[in-house]
Amino acid sequence: MEHACYQCGAAVQDGARACSACGAPQIRVAGGDPESSPSRNELRPALLARSRIDWRHGLPAAATAGIGAGILSALPLLSRGFFIWMLAGGAVAVLLYRRRSSAPLITGGMGARLGVVSGLFGFGSFAVLLSVFLLGRSSEMRELLRRMLEEAASRNPDPQAQQIAQRMMTPEGLAVLVTLTLALFCVAFLVLGSLGGALGASMGPREPR
Repeated sequence: MEHACYQCGAAVQDGARACSACGAPQIRVAGGDPESSPSRNELRPALLARSRIDWRHGLPAAATAGIGAGILSALPLLSRGFFIWMLAGGAVAVLLYRRRSSAPLITGGMGARLGVVSGLFGFGSFAVLLSVFLLGRSSEMRELLRRMLEEAASRNPDPQAQQIAQRMMTPEGLAVLVTLTLALFCVAFLVLGSLGGALGASMGPREPR
C-alpha cells in the first residue's frame, strides 16, 4: 500500500520512515499500525540530515547573492541602501539555495548560516571595490579625512583629543582608521546577512509539528 507524502505529494510505501523523494519523515500513515510509526528518537537522524546545508548548492547561492549585494553597497548613490542590500542578499541566498537544491524545508538556522556566508562574499566584493576607489582617489580621500579630523579636534578643547587627532592625520593613523572602518563594515555585513537569511527562511515552508 502507498500513500501520498504530506510534503511533496510523492508516493510513499506505508511504514516507510521518510519520503524517498524529499526526505520528509512520514509520521502519520493512514491505516498504519501505531506501533509501527517511527518514534521521535528514530526520526531525529532524518531531521538532523534535513537541517544540514548542502554546500555544493549553498556556496554558489551565497556567493551570487553576496557579491551582488556587495557591489550594490559600494556603488555611488546606491550605497545609501546598504542595510537593504545586505538584508536582501541573505534572503536571496536562501531563495537561490532552495531552487538549486530543491530543499523542501530550510530552517531559520540554515537561513542564518547561508546569510552569514553571503555576508562574507558581500564584504569581500565591497572591500575590493572600496580599495580600488581609495587607491584611485587617495590624495582626495586623505585631504577629506584630514579636514574631518581637524574639524573634530577644533570642536573638542581637550588637549588629549587634539593629540589623538594629530596622530590620526599621519599615514599610519589613516591606515588604522581605514582598517577599523572595514572591520565595522565586516561585522555589519555578517549581522545583516544573517538576519536576511533567517527572514528568507521564514518565508518558505515550515516544519510540521
